[in-house]
Amino acid sequence: MTIDEFFEHPRVEAQNNRNIIFPRLRWMSKSKFEEEINSHLEIHPCLNEDQPVRSRVFLGKLIPNSNSSILLNHQDQLTSELIGSVFYSSDKIWKLKITFSGLTHEIADGFLILSLQDSKSYFWDANDAFQNVQLPPYALKVSLDSSDSHYQYAGRRSTQTLNSRYSIIFYSNAWLKVEDQLELTFGKIKTDLRLLMVPYENMEIGHSKYEVLCLKASPACLQILCRSAIRKYVNRSQKNIKSLSSPIGKNIFLPNLLVNYLKYPSFLVIGDCMFKEEKLVHENDEYELFFDQENGDLMCKKLTECVDVSSEWIMQKNADCILLHPFSAVFYSSSKKKATRNNFTNSSDSLLPYKFFVNWDNFTFEIKYM
Repeated sequence: MTIDEFFEHPRVEAQNNRNIIFPRLRWMSKSKFEEEINSHLEIHPCLNEDQPVRSRVFLGKLIPNSNSSILLNHQDQLTSELIGSVFYSSDKIWKLKITFSGLTHEIADGFLILSLQDSKSYFWDANDAFQNVQLPPYALKVSLDSSDSHYQYAGRRSTQTLNSRYSIIFYSNAWLKVEDQLELTFGKIKTDLRLLMVPYENMEIGHSKYEVLCLKASPACLQILCRSAIRKYVNRSQKNIKSLSSPIGKNIFLPNLLVNYLKYPSFLVIGDCMFKEEKLVHENDEYELFFDQENGDLMCKKLTECVDVSSEWIMQKNADCILLHPFSAVFYSSSKKKATRNNFTNSSDSLLPYKFFVNWDNFTFEIKYM
């Protein structure tokens, strides 16, 4: 079974404020993309917006575990999501152009196209590798690089350099001057070099001046703010939340429907994050998954009337955040730059959104499709 599109909550650089939200991301398959293009629907972001649709360039990424021929010689990279440009090729089909291992490749199938429904929900932030050390605060984490468990960010060449007579590029560990007119494409930002990696002829080159794709933040809706405030009021205790459903004196009473809304979730969906102050609670209230803030471990605890030391287990050491993206779950430690990563198997010919569960019977993590 395959699907044509799915939505996910975005992962944004420096997203540590629960009082703000960002627009959801929509990812389309090639067939869905072609359907919307033929229906003259607008798709953002894209380059050459003033040109006919087949002259435009869209942002796409490779589907992990796809049967792309370029990856057959790099078996250890089969789970990588590679950012690139979706364009209409000379053989009259839409393709994804990416850079990989110093070379440029064109992919005919097995990729996704990003579609942000509101063109005002994102912006491009100028960056210079020789001046700025950090990425913009709302830079969008477009994909996960499985080779080193780092997120990739999308960029484009700086609009200030598009009409210059020459370009300075980084290739083979050296800076070169190129007088050719470089094509307008999307690319991935290599965070260790702080360069935008894009195609040039059959090579992978780097630009020091580029613009980073960022999302615009909006205030969280009132119900989210109220839920956070009530959870804080009851000391983030699941037991205290449940007790609010019973009359306490004459002042406090909440209907079960509202109590269920306040309760902690029992799973994560694509794009969800679980931070230190949050938890997952078993749907039968038998267990909870939480972070030990002192030791920095992800813990499981059996919820009983008499809690002792033996009722707690370490599920993942050195972790204080879980990020769920479409093809794996990432356990991240703020004390380390690299994340510890757990991959979950999915069919190479399917693209299915899923939920992240804890298997409480054997205390392991697992994925279940929605």
